[in-house]
Amino acid sequence: MITSSDEGTFYANAYVEEYADGCDVTVHLTGEQCELSGISYGYTAMSEDDSVVSFLGGSLRMKDSASDYSSTNLRFGYTITLPEGAELTSWYWNWGTDESNLSGYVEGVNKVDDETITTNLVITDIPSASYDTTIYSQLVVVYELDGVTYMVTDSVQSRSVNEVATAILSSSDATAEEITYANGILGV
Repeated sequence: MITSSDEGTFYANAYVEEYADGCDVTVHLTGEQCELSGISYGYTAMSEDDSVVSFLGGSLRMKDSASDYSSTNLRFGYTITLPEGAELTSWYWNWGTDESNLSGYVEGVNKVDDETITTNLVITDIPSASYDTTIYSQLVVVYELDGVTYMVTDSVQSRSVNEVATAILSSSDATAEEITYANGILGV
């Protein structure tokens, strides 16, 4: 979190990410930008190719005991499809309970790498009192292709535990175990 730079430029709720080569710097603003000066942005390209990130949806990740409904885990699933020849540099999520203030940050570390890359953000131990709380998530993917670094930012996705549990009950693909768990989450 940065509050000011050496040049006296002020940022509200900002953080800076430097890529491994030290050439590209991205400033992420989570609040209002009061002034911007003295920052070199390097050569990062912003990709508008929305085929790179696909949101798979939200799901509930059952705890060790399928009959424990006091808290649960909410998963946001994504598929990353890189252009041919591209190398994944990093990926991360900005998330929170307010769409205009995604102050949570989680760096991607685990993935299933096949022809596409599957990765999940899992918000753990959500207490039952917060099952109606909407959680917002935005995946950012950074990759390199032909010596150029690209950053793809997905649109903000949202889910609540109760929203996902209700969707499970209306799904023709849900198993009996999933339906029982969703009913328990909803208090049915």
